[in-house]
Amino acid sequence: MESNGEIEGEPRSGQKYEYSTETFNPPLFPDPGTLHTLANISTNSDYNINQSDYAAYEGIYINSVNMGPQGKLTINVPEDEYLVVMVNTYVNKGLFEIEGGGRVLLFITQSAEMKTPHSASSDSLIVFMDQNTIFTLMAGGEFNGYLYGPQAITIIQSHGTVRGSLITGGLYGNVNQARFIGVVEHQVRENLDMSTIGEYIQVNDRYEKIRYSN
Repeated sequence: MESNGEIEGEPRSGQKYEYSTETFNPPLFPDPGTLHTLANISTNSDYNINQSDYAAYEGIYINSVNMGPQGKLTINVPEDEYLVVMVNTYVNKGLFEIEGGGRVLLFITQSAEMKTPHSASSDSLIVFMDQNTIFTLMAGGEFNGYLYGPQAITIIQSHGTVRGSLITGGLYGNVNQARFIGVVEHQVRENLDMSTIGEYIQVNDRYEKIRYSN
């Protein structure tokens, strides 16, 4: 675990790096004009997106995604392929699955909120948060993936769990509380091909396997 300030407590494994001077650039977002625009998604049932339907575009753009408690968003991406998905506001109270062996690059321009577990493996989902945005994980939710938002805020409430990696501008229990309640378990998969995201971020090549609970 690395922070530009003090870290209370000790990681369960690995090391902590306090008062770091390392900086990260904000992610570069795709041009919406190169993306295929989909209608807003608001449903309490299954919704499927197939990467092959949008192969002629750089990806897809959706203004708003709102999945209800009984809803499941499934994105199918073939192995060795990836799909760019840019969303302004993303709320998922149900499930989120990535099938096919490929990867989803999810770009959030305003806010993202996950309230229940989703089953995307940590090498198939990479979330990019724009500057001054908020990613919230609550109600026992589980996030499996990588999140890159060095100028964004991450909030973990109600014993949420992150398995993957976080690069965030702040980690909180709520907007007024610096102590978060949950688990962050750092995982790096051997088959994570960083070349698919190199055009969006400058990757820090130092990785530590860390499990930290507070």
